[in-house]
Amino acid sequence: MVNNLIDLAIKNILRQKTRTILTVVGIVIGIAAVIALGSISEGMNSMMNQEMQFLGGTIMVSSQGSSSLMLGSGDSSITKYDLQNFEDFSGVKQVVPYVMKIGEITIGQGHPVETIGIRPEDVDYFKSKGTNLNSGRAIETGDTYQALIGYQYAEDNGLGIEDSIEVKKDSYEVIGIIEKTDTNMDNSIILPLETMMNTYSMENYQSSFIIPEDLSKIQDVADDLKSSYDDFTFTTSNDIVKQMSRIIDMIRFFTIGISSIAAIVGGLGVMNTMIMSVLERKREIGIMKAIGATRKYILTEILLESVIISLIGGVIGLLIGGVGSYSLRYVSSGLTEAKVTIQLAVGGLSFAVFLGLIGGFYPAWSAAKLDPIEAIRYE
Repeated sequence: MVNNLIDLAIKNILRQKTRTILTVVGIVIGIAAVIALGSISEGMNSMMNQEMQFLGGTIMVSSQGSSSLMLGSGDSSITKYDLQNFEDFSGVKQVVPYVMKIGEITIGQGHPVETIGIRPEDVDYFKSKGTNLNSGRAIETGDTYQALIGYQYAEDNGLGIEDSIEVKKDSYEVIGIIEKTDTNMDNSIILPLETMMNTYSMENYQSSFIIPEDLSKIQDVADDLKSSYDDFTFTTSNDIVKQMSRIIDMIRFFTIGISSIAAIVGGLGVMNTMIMSVLERKREIGIMKAIGATRKYILTEILLESVIISLIGGVIGLLIGGVGSYSLRYVSSGLTEAKVTIQLAVGGLSFAVFLGLIGGFYPAWSAAKLDPIEAIRYE
């Protein structure tokens, strides 16, 4: 019986191909918008989790008013004198300074390359944050023009151990390749801190990680630092989570708004299509009821038609939304991450089915209540 219902529903849908296609397009637009926007918030969640991997158990310090929230990659400026003060501060175990530059970006031409300068004695800190080597060795004390490169950067440029790379006209020897992490680290170059600062003519550090002696008191140490230094911003992982959560909530709220519009437009489109279909088939429905078709059968058939139309639109919308999400990352050269998760995909398809049920319920209920005699007489 189920197969018969499905076959009949598909035949009825194909009767008016143009009208069906237009209805499907309405669903496609709504679901594609939901998937694309939802993927941005999912991508931001993923980026935040990556950030937490580095910030977990640390306090990030940058100059007050510096433009970058993420890993101090903006115009922050910390002197060696400031660094010494942080190291001598009560409750601080270690200070890890670094500098970062993002390579020139050509829109649509691959990922930007992050060049990061670290001290050789701080290599173990970065290893503890999941930055392990696939081959070669790490930067050691005494290294100058040696470099570690990310897995993807090595792949894209056909680089291996002992090859040379050029950074701002300075030549560096590749001594190690970082294992694949599926993060920005895959497209990175890590250089000895002092050498990189010379290469880029930098006098000060952009940012530092401060590691407290007692991790359970990290917030207390951060608060003490904030009260002692007005010229710097001290950020813990909790602070990052709060800031990012507010942004993600705003995006999700916007997504709900788009979803509501999609529900109204898509649902009305399905309803209009099914009402027209029922009117055109009124005599046929009357004959079906006269020969024994029950109200439940008629109701199920019309609802099944509307759900199939919505589901087709949902699948196409999911594919278009997924392509749009991938394109966003490519066009932005990796600066914006969008991720279509299984939960988002299932949610999008479920939403499409919901539109079909809501849009098809009234015409299905009207068809189920038709008087067979009056319906047969209908011209």
